[in-house]
Amino acid sequence: MASERYTLVPHAASLRHFNQVARIWITGRHRDAGSASFFPASPTKPQKKEVRMKDIEKRSQELREERTNLSKELDDARELAPQAIIEGRQPPPTASLAERLANLDAAISTLDARLADASEARDRARRTRQVQSGLEATSERQKLAAAVDSALSALAKNWSAYREAVRHGVGSTAAAGGDVAPIDRVLTNNRQSEALIKALIAAGNQELVRSLGIDTPIKARHAITLEDAESRVSHSLNVELARIKAASPQRGIAMQAQKDLEDY
Repeated sequence: MASERYTLVPHAASLRHFNQVARIWITGRHRDAGSASFFPASPTKPQKKEVRMKDIEKRSQELREERTNLSKELDDARELAPQAIIEGRQPPPTASLAERLANLDAAISTLDARLADASEARDRARRTRQVQSGLEATSERQKLAAAVDSALSALAKNWSAYREAVRHGVGSTAAAGGDVAPIDRVLTNNRQSEALIKALIAAGNQELVRSLGIDTPIKARHAITLEDAESRVSHSLNVELARIKAASPQRGIAMQAQKDLEDY
């Protein structure tokens, strides 16, 4: 029976672990490990640390101060280098200083970009809260607006029906002896309906009629609702009915009618 050959495929995590150990030995860092374990701990996912804008600004300022000092040191080194070469001495390490300065510039640029990103994120959060607050306020206004629209639609519909009812019945009411003065201004011809204006003032004081652009001399103390106006008409008819009954030849009816007149 032919022998089978197997190929050993290392696990990806084990391979990374092996490479870490190899790099430690190549760089000589194993000598600094002391009593620590030969093998490094298994790699773990680094946790993101929230960096505040103040921390970024503070670190950026520190690096800028360091850059200022290093730039001065580099200028001094470049100034001394030619004379040191002439005298056969080792010139100052301008290359390492220049590399350090370039690294500082890159670090400062990175922090500036992070600071800009953090500022934009803060502005977006502020605008988000502002817009959400506006949406909440708009939602509440929409509810009130719907209630106003519903009330105006009902007013337009019921006012037309009420005006037609007055048109058809005010004559017979007046003929019956009713006092139609409270509602006689309901019917209008290309002018304001005094009864409606009084009702609007009674419902919302002068503010409502002003919002509708209505200029009227009617004061709040003269305002009366349409229902109260009709109640006055009804009262006048009840008084007239009691007067008719008071003239009845039937003593009982007449006496009761007279009593009702005294109550009115």
